Amino acid sequence: MHFGKREQIVVVFIGTALLIFLVHLLIFQPRATEYARVKQEFEAGVKTLSDTESASPKQIQDYALKTTKYEEELTSLAAELRLTIPKHYARLGTESVQLRMKDTLDALRQLVEMRKRIKAPQLTFLDDKKDAYGIQQGWNIPEQLSERALGVQGAIWDVVSKLMQRWDVMSLAKTPLDKLRQRAYYNQFLQQLALPPPEICDWVAAVPGLGYVFFNDKSLRDQLKTVSQLQVTVQANPYSINRFGPLLPVFKRLWVAELVWAKRDPNTQITKEQLFEALEVYPKYYPTDHGIVVANKELEALVDICKLAEKHGILEISKVALLKIAPIEKAVRRVPGATPTPSPTPAAPAGGAMRPGVMGFEPGMGGFEPGMGAMPGMAPGGMPGMAAAVATPDPSKQIGSAGGLELEMRAYNANLVKFLFELTHGPRTYAVDDLYIYANPNGELRTSMTVELVTNLDALK
Repeated sequence: MHFGKREQIVVVFIGTALLIFLVHLLIFQPRATEYARVKQEFEAGVKTLSDTESASPKQIQDYALKTTKYEEELTSLAAELRLTIPKHYARLGTESVQLRMKDTLDALRQLVEMRKRIKAPQLTFLDDKKDAYGIQQGWNIPEQLSERALGVQGAIWDVVSKLMQRWDVMSLAKTPLDKLRQRAYYNQFLQQLALPPPEICDWVAAVPGLGYVFFNDKSLRDQLKTVSQLQVTVQANPYSINRFGPLLPVFKRLWVAELVWAKRDPNTQITKEQLFEALEVYPKYYPTDHGIVVANKELEALVDICKLAEKHGILEISKVALLKIAPIEKAVRRVPGATPTPSPTPAAPAGGAMRPGVMGFEPGMGGFEPGMGAMPGMAPGGMPGMAAAVATPDPSKQIGSAGGLELEMRAYNANLVKFLFELTHGPRTYAVDDLYIYANPNGELRTSMTVELVTNLDALK
C-alpha cells in the first residue's frame, strides 16, 4: 500500500494526538487531581479559620495564665517523679563534669553514712565481702583511708607519689608487653590505696612470667588481641565489681580518689586532675554520655530505697546491682487476635536458689590471692551468664530512658509487705519485677527483686 503525503500527515497527527492524550492521562491528570484536592483542603482550612472569632485580650490573658499553671504543675510533677535532668548534664565542659561527679559522690556519701548510722537495715552490700574463693561479693566501699588498716609503711601520699611515677613510665611504654610489665608494678600501689585491681579493673591478661595482670585500657586490650606472638591471653575480668553495675568500678575509683586527695601532702606538686587521671577516673573513664544520667539516678533511687527500708524495719540489704540503661519505647496497643501474646513470666528457680545472673554469680573457678596473686582455673568465656543476646532498639520509637536496681534483702513478713506497698505506691516511678521470696527456718524472709525506674522522658527536655 502506498501512502501519499496527505495520508502521512493524517497518521502523524493522530499519533501526536494519541501521545499527548497518554501523557495527560499518565502524568498530568494525577497531578492535576492531587492539586485540586490540596487546593480544596486549603480553601476549606481558610474558610474554617475565617469563621473563627478572634480571641479577645481577656481570653488571651486567661489562656496565658492557664498555660503557666499547667507548666508549673508539669514541672512540679516531673520533679516529684525525679524525671528532670539538671542542666550540667547537658554540657560537656570540665565544670559540668565536676558537678556530675559531685552528684555521684553525694549519693555514695549518703550510703556510707547510713551504713555507719543505722542498725536496720544493715547495708552489707557496701562491705568487703569475699567468699570462699576470694571473690568480692560486695561493693567494698571504704569509709576512710587509714595507714594502719591498709598496711602502708609511711604516709599514704608517699604511695601516691610512687604510683604517679609508675603511671608516667607506663604511659611512655611503647609496646603492649612493656605496658603490662609496668601495669603489674602500678597495680601493687593500687592495692595499697584500697583499690584491689581484681575488683576495679574490666580486663585481665595472662602473661607468661608475670601471671595475671588486671587493667582498664581498652586500646591495650585491642593491641594484645592482635599480637598473637606474645602468647598473652586477654579476657573480661570475671572478678570485677562491674558485676554489680558497669560503672561501679569507676565510681569506686572516684570515691577513693577523693579520700586520697583529702590526705594529700600540703607541699605536693601533684594536682587533683593529675591524681584523677592516674587513678583512671577522668577524663578517660568517668562517662560523659547519657549513661551517667541513668547511673546517678539509680544511686539516688538506692538512697531513697535504703531510707524506705529503714522506715519499715528491713533487716538487711545484702546485694545491689545497678542495671544498664534501657530505652523506653512507645507502647503498642494490643488488638485481640492480631497482637502476639506476651511470653509468660518464667517460674521461680527450684530448690530455693536465688536467680542466676548478676545476683546469683557462681564462680566455680578456684581461689586466688587478691591483688597480684595467681588466678587458677579462670574460665575462658568470662562470667557465667554474662553474654546474652539483646535486641537492638529502634531509636524512632524511643520516648525516654530507664534504669533499675537488683536487690537482695532480709525481712520479716509484715515489714516486707509494708515496704513493698510504699515502694510501689509512693510518688516515684518505681515498679517491682522478678520478685522472689523464700522463707528461712527462723521466720525471716529472703527476697530478691528488680526495682525498675524511669529516669527521663524526652518530651520533658
